[in-house]
Amino acid sequence: MGTRGPRPEPTVISMLKGNPSKKAIRDDEPMPDPLDDFDAPSYVNEDALAKQKWDEAVHVLHRMKVMTYADVETLARYCVVWADWMRHREKCRTVGREIIHFEPDPNRTDGKMRIRWAQPAPWAVDEKAARKDLLQMEREFGLTPASRTQVSIHSNAQDDPLAAFVRKRSDRAGA
Repeated sequence: MGTRGPRPEPTVISMLKGNPSKKAIRDDEPMPDPLDDFDAPSYVNEDALAKQKWDEAVHVLHRMKVMTYADVETLARYCVVWADWMRHREKCRTVGREIIHFEPDPNRTDGKMRIRWAQPAPWAVDEKAARKDLLQMEREFGLTPASRTQVSIHSNAQDDPLAAFVRKRSDRAGA
């Protein structure tokens, strides 16, 4: 069974809200190093569409100052899912989103057909699932307007309001 309740908020977000729950402040939250090497993993390089998305996304995330070494595999999965989504989207555009099976209409004498059954095409189902997965990953990286409002970037530890707050109130944290 997974963890229950809402996902924990990052400490920075909690502090920006004024620590409404009055829980103890974490001062040991991991801070991965920023990414300096922009080479994609090998399985991304094997897929031309995924590699194209990697080249676009890694530079955007680096300029946003949210791309770290800890995020490489997550971004690689995002690029692979994006490439799959693009392929499914193209197939939906060219072939269609439904599979329709026709049969002769027994009530007509002119040989016209009627729809026996229709169902979503497998590639349309895959396209929809990939779209949902992409949105979730984009939120994790702060690539949607709503998710960007929750991201806070600090250039160094001295300018970090969270670190200053923790230093100032370390004796009263959680009170």
